[in-house]
Amino acid sequence: MLVTIVVLFALCWLPLQTFLLLYYFVPGFDSLDSDHDRKVYALSYFACHWLANANSMVNPFVYCFMSDNFREELKTTTVGDATVETLAHVLGSCSFGETLRNSRHHKIRSTIAICLKSNGYTTFEEVHGIADTGSHRRIDIITFKLGETKGYILDPTIRFETHQNQPEEGYRSHRINDGR
Repeated sequence: MLVTIVVLFALCWLPLQTFLLLYYFVPGFDSLDSDHDRKVYALSYFACHWLANANSMVNPFVYCFMSDNFREELKTTTVGDATVETLAHVLGSCSFGETLRNSRHHKIRSTIAICLKSNGYTTFEEVHGIADTGSHRRIDIITFKLGETKGYILDPTIRFETHQNQPEEGYRSHRINDGR
């Protein structure tokens, strides 16, 4: 596969590099006396430039046809509704990922609520609440069994942590960014 990628790179970029070498080192290469010469020159430059840029389009096809690993990874990154979700989406560095995270969160929350209801719990989703400080909060799930004295508040948020202190560091950073 590596040989194929290198050969395709050379084939795609060689015409443009040859054109530029002729332009810079052959005297009179760009002296265009007639309209026909100008058209051939412009068309040649365009074709060489297009072919060089087409190399970027060719590589994924080569990977797809020649690499079993690439095909397997492509299958695993495609969700049932054909939405590709990369690590940037999951970790929140992509604004489009926010929609995907919310969708995933709602599906998980609904699945948990259905499971709780089927086990005899009274369950409410997306409940509005007010914290002791007066701030408004949305509670994902409140659930309890009738006749019992305790209930549960559930937040099925999935977080990725790289080390033990990351939650505290994120909280401090959030407070600093909010001006608190």
